[in-house]
Amino acid sequence: MLKYPEEASRLWVYCADYYTRMGQFTRAREVFNESMDKCDTVASFGILYSAYLKFEQTYADLTGLDEDFERLEQLLDVRPFLLSNVVLRQNPHNVNEWLSRVE
Repeated sequence: MLKYPEEASRLWVYCADYYTRMGQFTRAREVFNESMDKCDTVASFGILYSAYLKFEQTYADLTGLDEDFERLEQLLDVRPFLLSNVVLRQNPHNVNEWLSRVE
């Protein structure tokens, strides 16, 4: 576990921002998705998810395509599952989290 995980999450955001500025939106999404798989604190998740959501909102507003809005809606729908993954990475033996996830 990192000593300053929130700083690591900010580095992920900067990396995705770099690809966004380069016009490589697919690569920026890949960075966000990888960061979601690797973050291990709820605070880090909050930073990453907020940045990812802002990225998808901006992209959907610029393009106006239905598939981009669907991607944004999907990101909103999977938030509880992604957060649950983070909590279970912290403690895979968290029975309450497993029970809430089953529901």
